[in-house]
Amino acid sequence: MEYLTDALTLRAFDRRIPFDVTLELTRRCNQSCAMCYLPSAESEEMDTETVKAILRTLAGAQCLFLTFTGGEIFLREDTLDLIDFATDLGFAVTVKTNATLLDAARVARLKECAIMEVHVSLLGGSAAVHDAVTGVTGSFDAVCGAVGELRRRGIAVVIMSVITRGAVDDMEAIHRLAQGWGIEHVNFSAIIFPRFPGDASARRYRLTDEDLRRFYATIGSLYSIDQGEEEPCRGMPSDERLLSCTALQDGITVTPDGTVLACSSLPMPLGNIVSDRLETILFSEKADRIIEGLQLSSTPECASCADRIGCLRCPGLAFMDNGMLGTVPREACRHTNAFKAIAGGRP
Repeated sequence: MEYLTDALTLRAFDRRIPFDVTLELTRRCNQSCAMCYLPSAESEEMDTETVKAILRTLAGAQCLFLTFTGGEIFLREDTLDLIDFATDLGFAVTVKTNATLLDAARVARLKECAIMEVHVSLLGGSAAVHDAVTGVTGSFDAVCGAVGELRRRGIAVVIMSVITRGAVDDMEAIHRLAQGWGIEHVNFSAIIFPRFPGDASARRYRLTDEDLRRFYATIGSLYSIDQGEEEPCRGMPSDERLLSCTALQDGITVTPDGTVLACSSLPMPLGNIVSDRLETILFSEKADRIIEGLQLSSTPECASCADRIGCLRCPGLAFMDNGMLGTVPREACRHTNAFKAIAGGRP
């Protein structure tokens, strides 16, 4: 069955069906997270009717999964109307938010919209840590209140927790909070992206090598991962594309002004969905070049690495750190080595 799935996946790749689309409604935000990868809050935003027209276009292109994100999307007054419109078109909708603007009335509307889930950012297990990261006093209490209301309404919540330097010790507290809300797992991440290609400032927020090992050890402890047990592996995929980044082949990101990107971490404009036909964007020469640069074979050192199957390799991370595709994402290497150190030597 897995190989049948592979065949269908490759067929979708060939047709470049945007199954999974991320739509940035705004880059404005009411928080000031130091490690945020968005380069600026200043961005032209599409109006309500333009966004609705784009949603119709995406529905016609066989998009299934749609994620609304920002910035903070609830700074837009029409966000709930757009979510409702998207679910009526048949999209499986995910909402990403810092949750500080989610009052009881908005949560009730979200419930009526029949969305798939809400992704909420929780950056610490206490107000002292979370509020220090967001730069907004009271943001921790607002998040906790919103998540409680979402769960009370029966809405599925995924806790997204980016762990920055100094916050590793808060992981267990974050996990306990999630369990208290009936959420079994937290989506922990320690990948910090630069704001623009070649920007070195992100490094100050990344975990040290020692803390990275503690990060993965904590995840292993919280979620009962046997650090020495070998997992069954079916071997190398039948096609290199199944081991490479799938951005642009099965999904895209659309920025607040309609610019189409392969991925939010690859700020290489392909066109604008407001003025250009989506099919023309997806099958352009620039799109072809980007897809070629995403392949594992475009980085010989990665292609020949013994850890290539389990590696966290991200071409977008390489592009943002090094300023070009086809380079080694050394930060991914660091994560893979840290994981191997606590997982019995296997990636």
